[in-house]
Amino acid sequence: MICSNCGKNLNDGAKFCPFCGTPVTMQAQAPEVPVTPVNPEPVEIAEPAENPETAYNPEPAETPEAAYNPGPAPEAATYTVPPVTPVNPASPAAPQPKKKKKWLIPVIIAGAASILVIAAAVVLFLFVFNQKVPVDFNDYLTVSFEGYDGYGEADWTIDAERMKQDLGEKVRWKKRGASDMDAIEALSNAAYPSLSEMFDLSNGDEIEVTWDLNPEISEYMNVEATAEPKTISVAGLKEPESFDPFETLEITYSGYNGRGSVEDASFTGTDDVYSSLYLNYDFYDYENLSNGDEITFSFDLEDYTRDYLIREYGKVPSVTEKTVIVEGLPEAETFDPFEGVELVFAGRDGSGYVSSVNVENADPICQDLYYEYSWDSNYHNGDEITVTIDEEDYTSNYFVSEHGKVPSVFEKTFIVSGLPGYITDLSAIPEEQIAAFRDDVVNAYKTEVMPEYEKMGFRMVDMMPIGEIFLTKDPEAESSRYENILYSFYQIEIEITDPEEGESTEETEETEETEETEETEETEEAGSYENVIVYTPICVTDIEFDSEGQCLLNIDDLNIVYGTEEVVHMENNAYYLELKGTSEYDSLESMASPEAGGMNENMIEAGNTMPKG
Repeated sequence: MICSNCGKNLNDGAKFCPFCGTPVTMQAQAPEVPVTPVNPEPVEIAEPAENPETAYNPEPAETPEAAYNPGPAPEAATYTVPPVTPVNPASPAAPQPKKKKKWLIPVIIAGAASILVIAAAVVLFLFVFNQKVPVDFNDYLTVSFEGYDGYGEADWTIDAERMKQDLGEKVRWKKRGASDMDAIEALSNAAYPSLSEMFDLSNGDEIEVTWDLNPEISEYMNVEATAEPKTISVAGLKEPESFDPFETLEITYSGYNGRGSVEDASFTGTDDVYSSLYLNYDFYDYENLSNGDEITFSFDLEDYTRDYLIREYGKVPSVTEKTVIVEGLPEAETFDPFEGVELVFAGRDGSGYVSSVNVENADPICQDLYYEYSWDSNYHNGDEITVTIDEEDYTSNYFVSEHGKVPSVFEKTFIVSGLPGYITDLSAIPEEQIAAFRDDVVNAYKTEVMPEYEKMGFRMVDMMPIGEIFLTKDPEAESSRYENILYSFYQIEIEITDPEEGESTEETEETEETEETEETEETEEAGSYENVIVYTPICVTDIEFDSEGQCLLNIDDLNIVYGTEEVVHMENNAYYLELKGTSEYDSLESMASPEAGGMNENMIEAGNTMPKG
């Protein structure tokens, strides 16, 4: 047998095509019935009348999708048997009438009934086979919510397993071999839902569900698929947990009271949420701390940080800052870093400088200190110099840990002293030193100067100091030859005598001329001359004082001027003096005045002991 639909070979007796499901057409064969020529008239054989008790009325198919209702039974079929003329060549005699077979009618009725049953079954099969199974995808959609209120997330699934349980026996491909995929698996993938909102959800929010349904699914399967939009309300999201992160804050201090600092500050909580919290504090802001000080720690909780903490850990900090009281800093021993410290000065007064710092008599810790001071080189005795040490360096935890002490002060003012310099006022020369100087000058004249002049007929009768005039450098002048000048004036009485034998001098000639013209008889008779009075300055320049403040006025450094015409020229610190004496007392002060020029230029008077008149 061959299927009339797909052309496949069928087994004999098959009622349906196993390949396409098409019912096999049943062709009834007329039973062989003995025929007699007695009644050539056609015989109408009618099927038995319809009996309500025995009529075929199949029950409706009980399926969840639809009930099968085949309708009223088909009308009874009428079969017409044509007249048959038997041929019996063996007997030439006329045919003899035979008896009518009564059993034929029930057989025909039974065959007709069987055909009707088969036809009804075929109709029922075709009805059921071609009936579409309704499928609503919303029945198999599950939308779930996770996370925390305000930060929830939505997800969806289609329950293919339940779909298989409900429809596995009913859903199939319309054509055998249309796809290698399982029909239920293909059906579960035929619709894709879209959610209007999936993130940052709160309880009570409403989400719209829309579907993207493959319209071809009903063409290839015996289903009537629907997927209508629907609204779902968000529920079941948890509330985030609130916590105080500062309950686990630990602070480590270093240093000592008054110079403390924060060594470390961190959260010690073991929950993973603490790894995302970062304290805001600057170590440099928390220095020089004392017990009882208040310091504040905080961290930023921007929106993105808050969102992250809730999404990742389900927690949110209840506070973002905390003020703590400093405590536990030990007391440190102090020392005076300037006690026993001395400045060593070098140079001269007015151009002095600090050459070193002497800490031999100070605390041994001072040897590790660096003293800072000005490197100026124009200091005068009496000037003030401020010396400092670095507070930050010598109050550090490192310094305290090394020495166990901390400086109590960080600066001290020192007075410049011990610089040698130049005398700036006559009063700076002690009177007894001036008196000794005068005596030295007189002795120098007697022993060193006058012996040479006595050979020429001049003898010093007396040498008497008159007074001193002291000049110092004008501070307003751009330059000056000397720092100071001391003029010490003397009155010298000289006796003119005869020169030694064989010698003559100007003084002798003058005396002789005087004797010739002298009108005074006494002079002529005595043959002698009047004594001569000479005023001479003894000049000393650049008088100094030593580091102890003692004046260094020395006879070895003077320039001696005597006589009225001669100048004794002596060196004084590579400077030269070229002044002459005078016979007029009134002109003594003019010798030392700045107007005198020469060595007195840019000098001003700074002391005078000359008598008046």
